[in-house]
Amino acid sequence: MQGGNLTEAQLRQYHQSAWSSLREGDLDLAWKKSRVLKAKVPGFAPGWEISSKVALAMNRREDALNLIDRALIIDAGRFSFLSHKAHCLLGLQRLDDVITLLDKLKVHDLKHAAEFDALGNLYSLCKDHSRALEYFEKAVELE
Repeated sequence: MQGGNLTEAQLRQYHQSAWSSLREGDLDLAWKKSRVLKAKVPGFAPGWEISSKVALAMNRREDALNLIDRALIIDAGRFSFLSHKAHCLLGLQRLDDVITLLDKLKVHDLKHAAEFDALGNLYSLCKDHSRALEYFEKAVELE
């Protein structure tokens, strides 16, 4: 994929730079980088995801939900996007929507411990501790 004047390698590097800024807690810089990324390559779903994660970190929950929805328009089935959407919905206290989304997530072809762990965390945040434990145990089995 080439977007704007970015090569594939430059696109990945810029995306990684935005993630690094987010991890380092520089939310303003991460936000600026993610905005540039979306503007240059609007069809690059991970660009929308990083913007959503930054927005959520900035407590801009509604913006975060709208941004992850844009990523899901581009790549509707990506587990990490759906999982992040659940976190956005939790931030908005839309528990019924989270449960509906969890039902969609658990039918994914889960293969990795991190996916089971993510579901366990989401169920735990929803106060469904017995189901959370089931997913945590599956995660441990795969480790």
